[in-house]
Amino acid sequence: MSSHAKQVRYELFEAIDTTVSEQDKWIKNPKSDFTRKRHFTFKQVIKCLLGFEAKSLGTELLGAFNFQRYIPTVSALCQARDKISSDAFLALFDQFQPEPKYCNLYHGYRLLAHDGSDLKIPLYPEDETTYINQGEKSCNLIHVNALYDLLNRNFKAFSIENKCEYDERKSLIKMTEQLEEPTLLIADRGYHSLNVYEHLREAGHYFVIRESDTTARNGLLNSPQLSQDKEFDKVIHTKNALPNVFACCPH
Repeated sequence: MSSHAKQVRYELFEAIDTTVSEQDKWIKNPKSDFTRKRHFTFKQVIKCLLGFEAKSLGTELLGAFNFQRYIPTVSALCQARDKISSDAFLALFDQFQPEPKYCNLYHGYRLLAHDGSDLKIPLYPEDETTYINQGEKSCNLIHVNALYDLLNRNFKAFSIENKCEYDERKSLIKMTEQLEEPTLLIADRGYHSLNVYEHLREAGHYFVIRESDTTARNGLLNSPQLSQDKEFDKVIHTKNALPNVFACCPH
C-alpha cells in the first residue's frame, strides 16, 4: 500500500471515530437504538457499508467478519442500517474532507475538476426517477456529481441526484457559486453551454471546458471555416465577450 493510500486510510478511520463520538446526532432514536449489546454497533455498520463491494450482502458479511462461525444475518444488517440517518454520511464526508491547512495552488488558483458518475442502487421498477428500462439489463441508478481539488487531492463538494432527473450543468453552477477563492475550473464537453460560461464568468472564475468538435450541429466550433481533419486553436468572439474563458480545448 502506498504512503498516500495509508494516509487516506488513516484519515478515514479518524473521521469515522469522530462521527461515532457524536453518534446520538445521527441515530434516529438515540434513546433506544444501539443501546443494547448487539452484533452491530454504530461504528461497525458504518465501516461495513463503506467497505462493501459489489457482492451479495451475505458474502460481504462473511468477509467483514473474517468468516467466523457466527456472523450477523443480512436482516440484522438491514435493521441496523435503518436506525442511522443519512445525515451521518454527510457528517462523515465533512470530517473526512476538511479544508487543507496549506492549500496547493496553480499560479494562485485552486484547480478544481467537475464530473459525474452513475451508481447502481437496488432494483425497484416502480421508482420512475431512477429506473432505467433496458430489458434484462434494467436497473435503478443515481448520479453522483463531484468537485475535486486536483492539487490537494480531496473533494471540495458533491451532490447526489436521481438518474432520470440529473443535470450536471446545474450541479456545476450550484457548486461553484459557493466558491470564494480564485478558481480555475475544468470540465469535459458535457458541460459546454453559454449559460454555464456566463454563470462562471459572473462568479469570477476562470475555466477550461472541452467544446464539442466541428461535427456537432449546435457546437460553438461548428463553422465551415475550421479544418475538419487537423488540430487547431480557435478564438471565439461572442456578442457579450467572455473574458474569463481561460482556454477552449476542442476535440
